[in-house]
Amino acid sequence: MKVPNGLSPLVGYIGTASPANIDGSKFKDRAFTSTLLVRFSYPSGWLPLLPSITENGEAGTLGANNFIKGDSANFASVPAKADLKVDGITKPMLQNLLVAQMASDVYEDVKVNKLKAVTQPDGTEMVIFDFSYTLLTRAGFTVNRRGVGSALPTSDALVGIVAATTTLRYKELEESLRGTADSFRAYPVKTPGFNLV
Repeated sequence: MKVPNGLSPLVGYIGTASPANIDGSKFKDRAFTSTLLVRFSYPSGWLPLLPSITENGEAGTLGANNFIKGDSANFASVPAKADLKVDGITKPMLQNLLVAQMASDVYEDVKVNKLKAVTQPDGTEMVIFDFSYTLLTRAGFTVNRRGVGSALPTSDALVGIVAATTTLRYKELEESLRGTADSFRAYPVKTPGFNLV
């Protein structure tokens, strides 16, 4: 993986253990059907996040964030038909992908502004898309956010990376966010044989 200037690599598994039990009786199903090896680059200095695994199961996601400034890049997934191809990915599907990585009551006006199917130099076919939404802070004010994402079908799901910042910081970070989206890959793999607990 060639890492662009100013970015750091993140590589990790997701789906190596059963989903964590939330309250003794519930758990959140995953959209994908097999363990995934996910990789992407994120702006240097951001805090990387990996799923945690305990006797209760796997919780969390893959991502990187600069919490103080409101910048983020997070893995997201939604169920999809097994025969989904890149040219079948639509704006409503990408809106669902965006919403999948947010709490259900903290956003409004989610828009996918542009989408483009691309074949990367390594042969990976994916969709790169621009988006915007309004974050509801629960403190009585809103924050307009913009970002870039990428998505590809794999393991009976549409999976992707959602890289976002505030509208005010977008121009400053756009190149890095695009680098994050371009670098995203997700591969279905056999669950690793080492003990992760």
